[in-house]
Amino acid sequence: MTHLLGIYNSTEDFCNWTTPAACFTLRGGLYDTNSSTAELKDDVQDAGADASDTERATGPNIWYNSWATDDLTFGGVKLTDYPLGMPGFDIFTPYNSPTDQAQIGLGSNSTFLTALKEAGKIISRSYSWWFGLVGAIADAQMDGLLAFGGYDTAKVTGNNYTKALAPSSLSCTSGMNVIVSDLVLNFPNGTDASIISPYSGLSSCIRPDFPGIFTFPWDPYYNSFEALTATSNIGREQGTGGYGGMLYWPGEVYFGDLTIEIDSFFKIRIPNELLVIHPSNIVDNGRTQYNDTVREVLLDPTVGVNQGDTSILGRHFFQAAYLLVNYDSDSFTIWQANATTESSLVSLGKECPDPGSKVAKNDTSDPNTAHSTSSPLPSATEGQTSDPSDDTVTEESSKSSGISSEAIAGIAVAAAFVSGGLVVLAVLYILRRRKRQANIASADSSTQLTQANQNHGYDFNGQPPVYEPMSQEMQEMGGDAQAREMSADQKPIELSIQKSRASHRTTAYELGSP
Repeated sequence: MTHLLGIYNSTEDFCNWTTPAACFTLRGGLYDTNSSTAELKDDVQDAGADASDTERATGPNIWYNSWATDDLTFGGVKLTDYPLGMPGFDIFTPYNSPTDQAQIGLGSNSTFLTALKEAGKIISRSYSWWFGLVGAIADAQMDGLLAFGGYDTAKVTGNNYTKALAPSSLSCTSGMNVIVSDLVLNFPNGTDASIISPYSGLSSCIRPDFPGIFTFPWDPYYNSFEALTATSNIGREQGTGGYGGMLYWPGEVYFGDLTIEIDSFFKIRIPNELLVIHPSNIVDNGRTQYNDTVREVLLDPTVGVNQGDTSILGRHFFQAAYLLVNYDSDSFTIWQANATTESSLVSLGKECPDPGSKVAKNDTSDPNTAHSTSSPLPSATEGQTSDPSDDTVTEESSKSSGISSEAIAGIAVAAAFVSGGLVVLAVLYILRRRKRQANIASADSSTQLTQANQNHGYDFNGQPPVYEPMSQEMQEMGGDAQAREMSADQKPIELSIQKSRASHRTTAYELGSP
Protein backbone atom coordinates (compact mmCIF):
# COMPACT_ATOMS: atom_id res chain seq x y z
CA MET A 1 0.00 0.00 0.00
CA THR A 2 2.17 2.81 -1.26
CA HIS A 3 -0.31 5.62 -0.90
CA LEU A 4 -2.55 4.86 2.12
CA LEU A 5 -2.29 4.47 5.86
CA GLY A 6 -2.40 0.79 6.76
CA ILE A 7 -2.38 -0.61 10.28
CA TYR A 8 -3.06 -4.00 11.86
CA ASN A 9 -6.04 -3.99 14.21
CA SER A 10 -6.38 -5.74 17.55
CA THR A 11 -9.01 -8.22 16.36
CA GLU A 12 -7.11 -9.30 13.23
CA ASP A 13 -3.43 -9.18 14.09
CA PHE A 14 -2.62 -12.42 12.18
CA CYS A 15 -0.11 -13.50 14.80
CA ASN A 16 -1.15 -17.08 15.55
CA TRP A 17 2.47 -18.14 15.13
CA THR A 18 3.73 -16.16 18.16
CA THR A 19 2.67 -14.75 21.53
CA PRO A 20 0.48 -11.64 21.98
CA ALA A 21 3.41 -9.74 23.50
CA ALA A 22 5.74 -10.59 20.62
CA CYS A 23 3.00 -9.77 18.12
CA PHE A 24 2.47 -6.39 19.75
CA THR A 25 6.15 -5.55 19.36
CA LEU A 26 6.29 -6.94 15.84
CA ARG A 27 3.26 -4.97 14.65
CA GLY A 28 4.40 -1.83 16.46
CA GLY A 29 1.10 -1.47 18.28
CA LEU A 30 -2.43 -2.41 17.22
CA TYR A 31 -5.39 -0.28 16.18
CA ASP A 32 -8.39 -0.88 18.46
CA THR A 33 -11.55 -0.25 16.44
CA ASN A 34 -13.72 -0.88 19.50
CA SER A 35 -12.16 2.07 21.34
CA SER A 36 -12.17 4.45 18.39
CA THR A 37 -14.74 6.63 16.67
CA ALA A 38 -13.89 4.99 13.37
CA GLU A 39 -16.64 4.52 10.81
CA LEU A 40 -16.32 1.17 9.07
CA LYS A 41 -16.50 1.20 5.27
CA ASP A 42 -17.34 -1.46 2.71
CA ASP A 43 -14.26 -1.16 0.52
CA VAL A 44 -11.45 1.12 -0.63
CA GLN A 45 -13.74 3.28 -2.76
CA ASP A 46 -16.27 3.67 0.04
CA ALA A 47 -13.44 4.82 2.33
CA GLY A 48 -12.54 7.52 -0.18
CA ALA A 49 -9.12 6.11 -1.00
CA ASP A 50 -7.47 5.34 -4.33
CA ALA A 51 -7.67 1.69 -5.37
CA SER A 52 -4.58 1.96 -7.56
CA ASP A 53 -1.28 1.01 -6.02
CA THR A 54 2.19 1.48 -7.43
CA GLU A 55 3.50 -1.30 -5.20
CA ARG A 56 2.13 -4.17 -7.26
CA ALA A 57 3.56 -6.85 -4.99
CA THR A 58 1.18 -5.79 -2.22
CA GLY A 59 -1.67 -4.93 -4.58
CA PRO A 60 -4.03 -7.77 -3.55
CA ASN A 61 -4.14 -6.39 -0.02
CA ILE A 62 -6.23 -3.47 -1.34
CA TRP A 63 -9.08 -5.86 -2.12
CA TYR A 64 -8.89 -7.91 1.09
CA ASN A 65 -8.49 -5.05 3.55
CA SER A 66 -11.03 -4.01 6.11
CA TRP A 67 -11.67 -0.30 5.74
CA ALA A 68 -12.59 2.58 8.01
CA THR A 69 -12.31 6.34 8.22
CA ASP A 70 -11.10 8.08 11.34
CA ASP A 71 -9.55 11.33 12.53
CA LEU A 72 -5.78 11.14 12.18
CA THR A 73 -3.98 13.47 14.58
CA PHE A 74 -0.27 14.30 14.44
CA GLY A 75 0.51 16.84 17.12
CA GLY A 76 -1.04 20.07 15.83
CA VAL A 77 -2.08 18.52 12.51
CA LYS A 78 -5.44 16.79 12.16
CA LEU A 79 -6.80 15.00 9.09
CA THR A 80 -10.51 14.25 9.45
CA ASP A 81 -12.23 11.19 7.97
CA TYR A 82 -8.94 9.80 6.76
CA PRO A 83 -9.07 6.34 5.08
CA LEU A 84 -7.49 3.50 7.03
CA GLY A 85 -6.73 0.10 5.54
CA MET A 86 -6.48 -2.88 7.88
CA PRO A 87 -4.89 -6.04 6.44
CA GLY A 88 -7.39 -8.76 5.63
CA PHE A 89 -4.76 -11.49 5.51
CA ASP A 90 -1.32 -11.96 6.97
CA ILE A 91 0.86 -9.97 4.61
CA PHE A 92 3.80 -11.15 6.69
CA THR A 93 4.13 -13.73 3.91
CA PRO A 94 5.09 -13.96 1.18
CA TYR A 95 6.19 -10.34 1.04
CA ASN A 96 7.14 -9.62 4.60
CA SER A 97 9.99 -7.14 4.49
CA PRO A 98 8.05 -3.87 4.37
CA THR A 99 4.61 -4.89 5.52
CA ASP A 100 4.74 -6.52 8.94
CA GLN A 101 4.08 -3.20 10.68
CA ALA A 102 1.91 -0.13 10.18
CA GLN A 103 2.47 1.87 7.00
CA ILE A 104 2.08 5.41 5.78
CA GLY A 105 2.07 5.32 2.00
CA LEU A 106 4.41 7.84 0.40
CA GLY A 107 4.28 6.70 -3.21
CA SER A 108 3.76 8.99 -6.17
CA ASN A 109 -0.02 8.86 -5.64
CA SER A 110 0.19 9.22 -1.86
CA THR A 111 -3.20 9.89 -0.29
CA PHE A 112 -1.39 11.06 2.82
CA LEU A 113 0.81 13.71 1.15
CA THR A 114 -2.13 14.92 -0.94
CA ALA A 115 -4.27 15.29 2.18
CA LEU A 116 -1.56 17.29 3.96
CA LYS A 117 -1.14 19.62 0.99
CA GLU A 118 -4.87 20.12 0.46
CA ALA A 119 -5.21 20.91 4.17
CA GLY A 120 -2.59 23.63 3.75
CA LYS A 121 -0.14 21.93 6.09
CA ILE A 122 2.66 21.56 3.54
CA ILE A 123 3.52 23.49 0.38
CA SER A 124 4.68 20.57 -1.75
CA ARG A 125 3.95 16.86 -1.97
CA SER A 126 7.38 16.01 -0.68
CA TYR A 127 9.05 14.13 2.12
CA SER A 128 12.58 13.64 3.39
CA TRP A 129 14.00 10.96 5.58
CA TRP A 130 17.03 9.79 7.48
CA PHE A 131 16.87 6.29 8.90
CA GLY A 132 19.03 7.01 11.93
CA LEU A 133 21.76 4.72 13.24
CA VAL A 134 21.29 1.10 14.27
CA GLY A 135 24.93 0.18 14.67
CA ALA A 136 26.54 -2.33 16.99
CA ILE A 137 27.82 0.18 19.56
CA ALA A 138 26.20 3.02 21.52
CA ASP A 139 28.02 5.70 19.52
CA ALA A 140 26.48 4.24 16.35
CA GLN A 141 22.87 4.39 17.57
CA MET A 142 20.63 7.41 17.03
CA ASP A 143 16.98 8.11 16.24
CA GLY A 144 16.11 9.09 12.68
CA LEU A 145 13.86 11.79 11.22
CA LEU A 146 10.97 11.91 8.76
CA ALA A 147 9.78 15.31 7.49
CA PHE A 148 6.78 16.08 5.27
CA GLY A 149 6.91 19.13 3.00
CA GLY A 150 10.57 19.86 3.62
CA TYR A 151 13.92 18.58 4.80
CA ASP A 152 16.44 19.01 7.60
CA THR A 153 19.52 21.00 6.59
CA ALA A 154 21.33 19.99 9.78
CA LYS A 155 21.32 16.35 8.75
CA VAL A 156 22.95 16.71 5.31
CA THR A 157 26.51 17.47 4.31
CA GLY A 158 28.53 17.90 1.12
CA ASN A 159 27.38 17.71 -2.48
CA ASN A 160 24.03 16.22 -3.44
CA TYR A 161 22.88 13.83 -6.13
CA THR A 162 19.63 14.88 -7.85
CA LYS A 163 17.76 12.97 -10.52
CA ALA A 164 14.28 12.89 -12.06
CA LEU A 165 11.88 10.23 -10.86
CA ALA A 166 11.17 7.52 -13.42
CA PRO A 167 7.69 6.03 -13.87
CA SER A 168 6.95 3.30 -11.36
CA SER A 169 7.66 -0.18 -12.71
CA LEU A 170 7.62 -3.73 -11.42
CA SER A 171 11.42 -3.72 -11.22
CA CYS A 172 11.53 -0.38 -9.40
CA THR A 173 8.24 0.69 -7.86
CA SER A 174 9.78 3.78 -6.25
CA GLY A 175 10.91 5.25 -9.59
CA MET A 176 14.33 5.97 -8.08
CA ASN A 177 16.61 4.20 -10.55
CA VAL A 178 20.38 4.55 -10.26
CA ILE A 179 23.52 2.78 -11.43
CA VAL A 180 25.80 1.54 -8.66
CA SER A 181 29.03 1.99 -10.55
CA ASP A 182 31.35 0.69 -7.84
CA LEU A 183 31.51 -0.89 -4.41
CA VAL A 184 34.83 -0.10 -2.76
CA LEU A 185 36.20 -1.84 0.31
CA ASN A 186 38.06 0.59 2.57
CA PHE A 187 40.39 -1.56 4.66
CA PRO A 188 41.61 -0.46 8.11
CA ASN A 189 45.20 -0.25 6.83
CA GLY A 190 44.22 2.49 4.37
CA THR A 191 44.11 0.41 1.20
CA ASP A 192 41.06 0.15 -1.06
CA ALA A 193 39.74 -2.61 -3.31
CA SER A 194 36.86 -2.65 -5.79
CA ILE A 195 34.22 -5.37 -5.58
CA ILE A 196 32.72 -4.52 -8.97
CA SER A 197 35.86 -4.05 -11.08
CA PRO A 198 36.44 -5.57 -13.62
CA TYR A 199 32.71 -6.30 -13.87
CA SER A 200 30.07 -3.82 -15.02
CA GLY A 201 28.02 -1.55 -12.76
CA LEU A 202 24.69 -2.66 -11.32
CA SER A 203 21.31 -1.25 -12.32
CA SER A 204 19.71 -0.56 -8.96
CA CYS A 205 16.51 0.68 -7.36
CA ILE A 206 16.35 2.79 -4.21
CA ARG A 207 13.88 1.00 -1.92
CA PRO A 208 14.14 2.40 1.62
CA ASP A 209 11.40 0.03 2.81
CA PHE A 210 13.64 -2.92 1.94
CA PRO A 211 15.95 -4.25 4.68
CA GLY A 212 19.70 -4.13 4.44
CA ILE A 213 22.20 -1.81 2.79
CA PHE A 214 22.52 -3.39 -0.63
CA THR A 215 20.95 -6.41 -2.32
CA PHE A 216 23.02 -7.59 -5.29
CA PRO A 217 24.07 -10.81 -7.09
CA TRP A 218 26.12 -13.37 -5.23
CA ASP A 219 28.01 -14.35 -8.36
CA PRO A 220 30.35 -12.67 -9.07
CA TYR A 221 29.97 -9.68 -6.75
CA TYR A 222 29.51 -11.21 -3.30
CA ASN A 223 32.03 -13.88 -4.16
CA SER A 224 34.41 -11.01 -4.86
CA PHE A 225 33.56 -9.43 -1.47
CA GLU A 226 34.45 -12.60 0.42
CA ALA A 227 37.56 -13.25 -1.66
CA LEU A 228 38.91 -9.72 -1.11
CA THR A 229 38.09 -9.72 2.61
CA ALA A 230 39.25 -13.31 3.16
CA THR A 231 36.00 -14.10 4.95
CA SER A 232 33.52 -16.97 4.76
CA ASN A 233 29.92 -16.63 5.92
CA ILE A 234 28.25 -19.13 8.23
CA GLY A 235 24.69 -18.54 7.06
CA ARG A 236 21.97 -15.98 6.51
CA GLU A 237 20.22 -14.16 9.37
CA GLN A 238 16.48 -14.90 9.50
CA GLY A 239 15.30 -14.02 13.01
CA THR A 240 12.17 -11.95 13.63
CA GLY A 241 14.29 -8.90 14.40
CA GLY A 242 16.83 -9.30 11.64
CA TYR A 243 17.48 -8.02 8.16
CA GLY A 244 18.51 -11.08 6.17
CA GLY A 245 22.21 -10.20 6.06
CA MET A 246 25.09 -12.66 6.08
CA LEU A 247 26.45 -14.01 9.37
CA TYR A 248 30.09 -14.32 10.43
CA TRP A 249 31.98 -15.22 13.57
CA PRO A 250 33.09 -12.04 15.40
CA GLY A 251 36.79 -12.61 14.81
CA GLU A 252 36.34 -13.55 11.16
CA VAL A 253 34.17 -10.70 9.90
CA TYR A 254 35.21 -7.78 7.67
CA PHE A 255 36.51 -4.86 9.78
CA GLY A 256 36.66 -2.11 7.15
CA ASP A 257 34.24 0.42 5.63
CA LEU A 258 32.28 0.26 2.37
CA THR A 259 31.96 3.08 -0.17
CA ILE A 260 29.03 2.92 -2.60
CA GLU A 261 29.54 4.91 -5.81
CA ILE A 262 26.49 6.00 -7.82
CA ASP A 263 26.69 6.97 -11.50
CA SER A 264 30.50 7.14 -11.34
CA PHE A 265 30.65 10.42 -9.40
CA PHE A 266 28.57 10.39 -6.21
CA LYS A 267 29.92 8.45 -3.23
CA ILE A 268 28.47 7.43 0.13
CA ARG A 269 30.84 5.90 2.67
CA ILE A 270 29.37 3.49 5.21
CA PRO A 271 31.52 2.99 8.32
CA ASN A 272 32.06 -0.50 9.64
CA GLU A 273 29.94 0.03 12.76
CA LEU A 274 26.91 0.56 10.47
CA LEU A 275 27.85 -2.18 8.01
CA VAL A 276 28.36 -4.89 10.66
CA ILE A 277 25.83 -5.22 13.51
CA HIS A 278 24.66 -7.61 16.22
CA PRO A 279 21.63 -9.56 14.93
CA SER A 280 18.45 -9.37 16.96
CA ASN A 281 15.28 -11.33 17.58
CA ILE A 282 11.86 -10.60 19.13
CA VAL A 283 11.18 -13.18 21.82
CA ASP A 284 7.97 -14.40 23.46
CA ASN A 285 7.73 -11.66 26.09
CA GLY A 286 7.95 -8.97 23.40
CA ARG A 287 11.50 -7.91 24.22
CA THR A 288 14.22 -7.61 21.62
CA GLN A 289 17.32 -9.66 22.33
CA TYR A 290 20.65 -9.03 20.67
CA ASN A 291 23.18 -11.70 19.82
CA ASP A 292 26.82 -11.13 20.69
CA THR A 293 28.11 -14.48 19.44
CA VAL A 294 27.91 -13.62 15.73
CA ARG A 295 27.93 -10.56 13.49
CA GLU A 296 25.54 -9.66 10.67
CA VAL A 297 26.88 -7.90 7.56
CA LEU A 298 24.00 -5.87 6.11
CA LEU A 299 24.56 -7.05 2.55
CA ASP A 300 22.07 -9.38 0.88
CA PRO A 301 23.46 -11.47 -1.99
CA THR A 302 20.84 -12.90 -4.35
CA VAL A 303 21.17 -16.39 -5.78
CA GLY A 304 19.53 -18.69 -8.30
CA VAL A 305 16.56 -17.26 -10.18
CA ASN A 306 16.87 -13.99 -8.24
CA GLN A 307 20.35 -13.28 -9.47
CA GLY A 308 19.07 -11.32 -12.45
CA ASP A 309 16.80 -9.12 -10.34
CA THR A 310 17.36 -5.39 -10.09
CA SER A 311 19.74 -4.65 -7.23
CA ILE A 312 18.30 -2.72 -4.28
CA LEU A 313 19.69 0.06 -2.12
CA GLY A 314 17.72 -0.56 1.07
CA ARG A 315 16.84 1.36 4.19
CA HIS A 316 20.11 0.70 6.02
CA PHE A 317 21.90 2.56 3.22
CA PHE A 318 20.14 5.61 4.65
CA GLN A 319 22.06 5.36 7.88
CA ALA A 320 24.81 7.08 5.90
CA ALA A 321 22.63 8.92 3.34
CA TYR A 322 19.70 11.36 3.51
CA LEU A 323 16.80 11.17 1.03
CA LEU A 324 14.48 13.86 -0.29
CA VAL A 325 11.60 13.08 -2.68
CA ASN A 326 9.55 15.89 -4.26
CA TYR A 327 6.63 14.68 -6.38
CA ASP A 328 5.73 18.22 -7.40
CA SER A 329 9.10 18.56 -9.14
CA ASP A 330 9.30 14.83 -10.02
CA SER A 331 12.76 14.54 -8.54
CA PHE A 332 14.71 12.92 -5.74
CA THR A 333 17.91 13.99 -4.02
CA ILE A 334 20.50 12.17 -1.91
CA TRP A 335 23.13 13.62 0.39
CA GLN A 336 25.72 12.13 2.70
CA ALA A 337 23.95 12.15 6.06
CA ASN A 338 25.22 14.18 8.98
CA ALA A 339 24.40 12.15 12.08
CA THR A 340 23.30 14.76 14.59
CA THR A 341 20.50 15.44 17.03
CA GLU A 342 20.39 19.06 15.83
CA SER A 343 17.56 20.05 13.48
CA SER A 344 17.08 22.92 11.00
CA LEU A 345 13.97 22.44 8.87
CA VAL A 346 13.29 24.08 5.52
CA SER A 347 10.00 24.06 3.59
CA LEU A 348 9.99 22.93 -0.03
CA GLY A 349 7.92 24.13 -2.97
CA LYS A 350 7.85 23.15 -6.62
CA GLU A 351 9.68 26.17 -8.02
CA CYS A 352 13.38 26.79 -7.55
CA PRO A 353 14.55 30.13 -6.17
CA ASP A 354 16.72 32.68 -7.88
CA PRO A 355 20.05 31.11 -8.95
CA GLY A 356 21.84 33.79 -6.96
CA SER A 357 20.57 32.44 -3.67
CA LYS A 358 22.26 29.74 -1.64
CA VAL A 359 20.20 27.12 -3.46
CA ALA A 360 21.41 25.83 -6.82
CA LYS A 361 18.87 24.85 -9.48
CA ASN A 362 19.13 21.34 -10.87
CA ASP A 363 17.68 20.20 -14.18
CA THR A 364 15.72 17.02 -13.47
CA SER A 365 13.85 16.74 -16.73
CA ASP A 366 15.67 13.61 -17.87
CA PRO A 367 15.22 10.57 -15.61
CA ASN A 368 18.43 9.12 -17.03
CA THR A 369 20.53 12.15 -16.13
CA ALA A 370 21.69 13.02 -12.64
CA HIS A 371 23.39 16.12 -11.34
CA SER A 372 25.48 16.99 -8.32
CA THR A 373 25.73 20.42 -6.73
CA SER A 374 27.39 21.80 -3.63
CA SER A 375 24.15 23.39 -2.51
CA PRO A 376 22.26 21.82 0.37
CA LEU A 377 18.86 22.11 -1.32
CA PRO A 378 17.72 21.19 -4.84
CA SER A 379 14.54 23.25 -4.78
CA ALA A 380 13.04 25.48 -2.12
CA THR A 381 10.41 28.14 -1.94
CA GLU A 382 11.91 31.59 -2.23
CA GLY A 383 11.91 33.51 1.00
CA GLN A 384 11.34 30.44 3.18
CA THR A 385 13.23 30.19 6.43
CA SER A 386 14.36 27.24 8.43
CA ASP A 387 11.68 27.77 11.05
CA PRO A 388 10.09 24.35 11.44
CA SER A 389 6.86 25.83 12.74
CA ASP A 390 5.81 27.07 9.31
CA ASP A 391 5.11 24.48 6.65
CA THR A 392 7.26 21.46 7.38
CA VAL A 393 5.69 18.61 9.31
CA THR A 394 8.18 16.26 10.94
CA GLU A 395 8.34 13.16 13.00
CA GLU A 396 11.19 11.90 15.13
CA SER A 397 11.59 8.18 15.60
CA SER A 398 10.19 6.70 18.81
CA LYS A 399 7.45 9.30 19.27
CA SER A 400 3.75 8.31 19.38
CA SER A 401 0.59 9.71 17.82
CA GLY A 402 -3.14 9.39 18.28
CA ILE A 403 -6.01 8.21 16.15
CA SER A 404 -9.20 9.37 17.88
CA SER A 405 -7.07 9.61 21.04
CA GLU A 406 -7.94 6.10 22.31
CA ALA A 407 -7.87 4.14 19.08
CA ILE A 408 -4.40 2.70 19.49
CA ALA A 409 -4.39 -0.31 21.78
CA GLY A 410 -1.03 0.75 23.18
CA ILE A 411 2.11 1.65 21.28
CA ALA A 412 5.35 -0.27 20.99
CA VAL A 413 8.49 1.84 20.80
CA ALA A 414 10.72 1.30 17.79
CA ALA A 415 12.36 3.08 14.87
CA ALA A 416 10.85 3.87 11.47
CA PHE A 417 11.60 2.81 7.94
CA VAL A 418 10.57 4.60 4.79
CA SER A 419 10.64 4.09 1.05
CA GLY A 420 9.74 5.83 -2.14
CA GLY A 421 6.74 3.54 -2.01
CA LEU A 422 6.15 3.06 1.71
CA VAL A 423 6.83 4.55 5.05
CA VAL A 424 6.69 1.55 7.33
CA LEU A 425 6.24 2.65 10.92
CA ALA A 426 6.96 0.57 13.99
CA VAL A 427 4.76 3.08 15.81
CA LEU A 428 2.41 5.84 14.74
CA TYR A 429 4.46 8.90 15.47
CA ILE A 430 3.59 12.44 16.43
CA LEU A 431 4.45 14.70 13.52
CA ARG A 432 6.34 17.58 15.07
CA ARG A 433 6.20 21.23 14.08
CA ARG A 434 9.00 22.23 16.43
CA LYS A 435 12.51 20.88 16.33
CA ARG A 436 13.54 18.54 19.09
CA GLN A 437 16.67 16.62 19.83
CA ALA A 438 16.62 12.93 19.09
CA ASN A 439 17.62 10.68 21.93
CA ILE A 440 20.60 8.39 21.68
CA ALA A 441 20.16 5.01 23.25
CA SER A 442 21.78 1.64 23.17
CA ALA A 443 20.80 -1.87 24.03
CA ASP A 444 22.80 -5.04 23.85
CA SER A 445 22.51 -8.55 25.14
CA SER A 446 24.03 -11.86 24.33
CA THR A 447 22.39 -15.10 23.33
CA GLN A 448 23.47 -18.40 21.96
CA LEU A 449 22.86 -19.66 18.46
CA THR A 450 21.91 -23.06 17.24
CA GLN A 451 22.82 -24.08 13.71
CA ALA A 452 19.95 -25.23 11.50
CA ASN A 453 22.07 -28.03 10.09
CA GLN A 454 25.71 -29.00 9.87
CA ASN A 455 26.04 -30.28 6.35
CA HIS A 456 29.36 -28.61 5.54
CA GLY A 457 27.91 -25.17 6.12
CA TYR A 458 25.08 -25.53 3.57
CA ASP A 459 21.74 -27.27 3.49
CA PHE A 460 20.73 -29.91 0.98
CA ASN A 461 19.84 -27.37 -1.71
CA GLY A 462 22.98 -25.28 -1.42
CA GLN A 463 21.58 -22.46 0.74
CA PRO A 464 23.72 -21.24 3.66
CA PRO A 465 22.28 -22.44 6.97
CA VAL A 466 19.90 -20.37 9.07
CA TYR A 467 20.84 -19.49 12.64
CA GLU A 468 18.05 -18.86 15.13
CA PRO A 469 18.63 -17.30 18.58
CA MET A 470 17.79 -19.55 21.49
CA SER A 471 15.49 -18.30 24.22
CA GLN A 472 18.09 -18.55 26.98
CA GLU A 473 20.43 -15.88 28.35
CA MET A 474 18.18 -13.03 27.32
CA GLN A 475 18.83 -9.63 28.88
CA GLU A 476 16.10 -7.03 28.98
CA MET A 477 16.88 -3.62 27.53
CA GLY A 478 17.53 -0.90 30.11
CA GLY A 479 14.49 1.08 31.20
CA ASP A 480 16.28 4.40 30.64
CA ALA A 481 17.06 3.65 27.02
CA GLN A 482 14.80 4.03 24.02
CA ALA A 483 14.31 0.83 22.10
CA ARG A 484 16.06 0.33 18.83
CA GLU A 485 14.22 -0.84 15.75
CA MET A 486 12.21 -3.96 16.37
CA SER A 487 11.22 -4.82 12.83
CA ALA A 488 10.82 -8.45 11.85
CA ASP A 489 12.09 -8.16 8.37
CA GLN A 490 12.99 -11.25 6.43
CA LYS A 491 13.52 -11.41 2.76
CA PRO A 492 10.66 -12.27 0.38
CA ILE A 493 10.44 -15.97 -0.38
CA GLU A 494 9.35 -17.66 -3.54
CA LEU A 495 6.44 -20.00 -2.96
CA SER A 496 7.44 -23.19 -4.68
CA ILE A 497 6.95 -26.91 -4.17
CA GLN A 498 10.63 -27.52 -4.73
CA LYS A 499 13.14 -25.67 -2.62
CA SER A 500 15.78 -23.59 -4.32
CA ARG A 501 18.61 -21.29 -3.30
CA ALA A 502 16.35 -18.36 -4.12
CA SER A 503 14.60 -18.52 -0.80
CA HIS A 504 13.59 -14.87 -0.72
CA ARG A 505 12.01 -14.13 -4.06
CA THR A 506 9.08 -11.75 -4.09
CA THR A 507 5.80 -12.91 -5.52
CA ALA A 508 4.38 -10.58 -8.17
CA TYR A 509 0.68 -9.84 -8.05
CA GLU A 510 -1.55 -8.03 -10.49
CA LEU A 511 -4.03 -5.45 -9.31
CA GLY A 512 -7.68 -6.27 -9.68
CA SER A 513 -10.59 -7.77 -7.87
CA PRO A 514 -10.02 -11.33 -6.63
